[in-house]
Amino acid sequence: MEVEGGQNEYALAGFFARVNYDYAGKYLFEVSGRYDGSSRFSENDRWGFFPSASAGWRISEEKFFSKIKDKFNNLKIRYSYGSLGNQQVGYYDYIRKISIGTSSYLFGTGSKPTIATIGAPVASDLTWEKVQQHNLGLDASWLGNRLSLTAEAYIRDTKDMLTAGVALPATYGASSPKMNAADLRTKGYELSLTWKDLFQLAGHPFSYNITAIFSDYVTDVTKYDNPEKSFALSHYVGKRWGEIWGYRSPGLLQSQADADAYNANYDLSYISSSKWTPGDVILKDLN
Repeated sequence: MEVEGGQNEYALAGFFARVNYDYAGKYLFEVSGRYDGSSRFSENDRWGFFPSASAGWRISEEKFFSKIKDKFNNLKIRYSYGSLGNQQVGYYDYIRKISIGTSSYLFGTGSKPTIATIGAPVASDLTWEKVQQHNLGLDASWLGNRLSLTAEAYIRDTKDMLTAGVALPATYGASSPKMNAADLRTKGYELSLTWKDLFQLAGHPFSYNITAIFSDYVTDVTKYDNPEKSFALSHYVGKRWGEIWGYRSPGLLQSQADADAYNANYDLSYISSSKWTPGDVILKDLN
């Protein structure tokens, strides 16, 4: 029977402040900031400051809007900038540990000696991954606020992403440590259209709402030390998140004449003893 145990400990500390300003329900401002520290990073890289700000203009509250407000109930445009930090790494990833154990071999002493083994390499300057987002939005409603539209467009930058850093040769015997090694940029939008209403059903109030949402986004790697775009590394500049690598096909070979033309231009002998025949999948020649 074996009994094992272990213990991990980490600490977080944070300071937060926010200021709001509202002028006549038309001009809205907010500024906030976080100052966070995590024991998962070394003493010199432990703290990060993450500011945010937003502004909104309720156009529907302006005097020039009053003539159509009975039908066009609300119109607001807004902009915001925000930043947050990510500290999701191991408890002690910035420390290269030495493990104490017992050798498997005898060296003339009659007992197995104690040995020390150094751990995998680490990034001692590991620090916060920072996410910064710009957001432009529009809110509108009509028909007594029963029909409403929300439109959002945003750009999100991930700076100093926590990911595997430089590639190490297999002969090194250890994997690459997590580092603040990459930047990402996400561009996206979202449209939301909602209808809501309230009426009497069998003498009781009945409310319902229906919402349709359409959204899309793309994420690309904008910074990573892989100029040769080697697949041995985790990322490369220009990598599209979720991309799929494969052949492109414009269709199938429709006739023997098509197959003969393909056999004349593309020799299959290096991978197969057969030849192109009608019904085969055409592989687009990209280079």
